[in-house]
Amino acid sequence: MKIFAFLILVLFADLTMGDDIYMCPTTNMNTQGYHEVKTDFADADDFYLGVKACGEVLVSIEFPQNKNAVELVIKNNFLLRNLVGEVLAESDEVVLDCDKMNYYWLNKANGVLTIGRGLQSATDTLMTYPLPSELNWGRVMFGYFGNDVPEFEKQFKRPCGYPTRNDCTGIAPMYIIALGVNRNKNATNSTQSAAKTSTIK
Repeated sequence: MKIFAFLILVLFADLTMGDDIYMCPTTNMNTQGYHEVKTDFADADDFYLGVKACGEVLVSIEFPQNKNAVELVIKNNFLLRNLVGEVLAESDEVVLDCDKMNYYWLNKANGVLTIGRGLQSATDTLMTYPLPSELNWGRVMFGYFGNDVPEFEKQFKRPCGYPTRNDCTGIAPMYIIALGVNRNKNATNSTQSAAKTSTIK
């Protein structure tokens, strides 16, 4: 008679539930200029970004055509301007740090662009500006000009601790640990200890 006792411990990252915000580094930011940001959240109300920089950085938002573009200039404060350089709004906050990644959120609900600090929308608001309801995050670009290369992070659907590619869209871990006891003395395969590690894309 075989009696098996199994203890199965499953650690699984549930990527479809909850309000967790996963931020991962962007790539190919080693040259100055504008770099288009690919996002899975083009139609979401919120857009999250992280910035670590000493010099001025730019976030360009084009919607739904280039003529409607606005640009967010980040240095010692937030400054929102249009394509011709007209300042539309600005904050009084010091928001960048050379040695620390700082996170910010942009919200477009109800035709108003609201910008704040942190990874929780609607908290620590820095500035607001009325914008058309057509605004979306389908064409956002990070940019900089100068010798100081900034570091950017953007939002991903999955944690980026176990990437398969540099774009951080990789895999989340699932660990299955099975501990078994076989009381049959004639058994040829011991099941006293077994462990498996698997991944889910």
